Amino acid sequence: MPRPAKRPPNRTDGRWEVKITLEKNTIDSKPIRKSFYSSISYDDAKRQANEYITTMEAHRLLGDALVQREATFDELAQLWLDHKESSVKYYTFVTTYKTKYDKYIKPFFGTRKVTDIYSSDVQKFFDKYKYLSSSMRKKFLLILKGVFDFAVDNDFCYKNPAKKIVINEKLIIKKNVYNQSEKDIFMRASKEKGYYDFVLLIETGIRRSELLGLLCINVHLDEAFISITQAITPNIRYSKELSIKSNTSYRNIPISTDTADYLKHFISSGYVITNTNTPMSPEGYAHNFKKRMRELSSKYAIPELTPHELRYTFGTLPRENGADIYTISKAMGHSTIEITAKTYVKNDLEVLRKDMKIDNV
Repeated sequence: MPRPAKRPPNRTDGRWEVKITLEKNTIDSKPIRKSFYSSISYDDAKRQANEYITTMEAHRLLGDALVQREATFDELAQLWLDHKESSVKYYTFVTTYKTKYDKYIKPFFGTRKVTDIYSSDVQKFFDKYKYLSSSMRKKFLLILKGVFDFAVDNDFCYKNPAKKIVINEKLIIKKNVYNQSEKDIFMRASKEKGYYDFVLLIETGIRRSELLGLLCINVHLDEAFISITQAITPNIRYSKELSIKSNTSYRNIPISTDTADYLKHFISSGYVITNTNTPMSPEGYAHNFKKRMRELSSKYAIPELTPHELRYTFGTLPRENGADIYTISKAMGHSTIEITAKTYVKNDLEVLRKDMKIDNV
């Protein structure tokens, strides 16, 4: 009986190719396809594929890493970030992924080969930044798992060393906040010193990024309100990508007539902070803010707050004074009211007691 005819090459270069389907890619949920080539025969390419499947299964059972190629963590992270940039909103990409990777993760893991990073190394990273909020550390874990999953899917390593890391949420970072008396002192001192950006932060509760992106044309002094339409975040300069966090972040915020009259002495054209067509960088503003805040804190004996803590004050005091939580949420630009209630509003029991006219016993 004659031997079966040899299958002709299925590639234009004269080689045979066999494709196998692996697990789904965790980045886009698409099946991962891997090809094997042979210049001898189709059966030889199929033999390579079967050997690969057998080897991978053996390593899976043994629980160790199978390295097909070598790469540093940063090389793979950049490829993963490139995909993320095209799959999420630009603001989300910069604030949730890019900035946190560049500032925290890259300095720790960047030059190391992915095959030399173990779960103990990942745990050391989180131990180093245990003082940060759980939400921040969860974002770190999201990035690390994403990069290592990408490495596993593309045969740079077999196991994800971040897979079993658990974020401890018991550590609570206390936020400082002004009481009403301290806020009044802060407002008065800021106006006396000409720190109009401080006045805007405490009276409107806008984010630092929104303050830096605020244009003079969006400060409506005659009608006493400001319009939030864009933001400037770390690693972004003046460009077409100046967008804000979410649709609910686009909002109009009222200001008092006294503040509107005060701002008339400082509002000119361009960006509010610089009165030019060039915005101030987040890094530059952070340094400038800290220096002036320290001065006020020392002179007037009030706590030294960050821009976010001024925003926290804005979200807390009105509720304590009986303001509706839905109104506060809208003014702050939160995507849901749950964020307002969980993050910014405190002493709700006392507010209820006051609203219901229940006297303390």
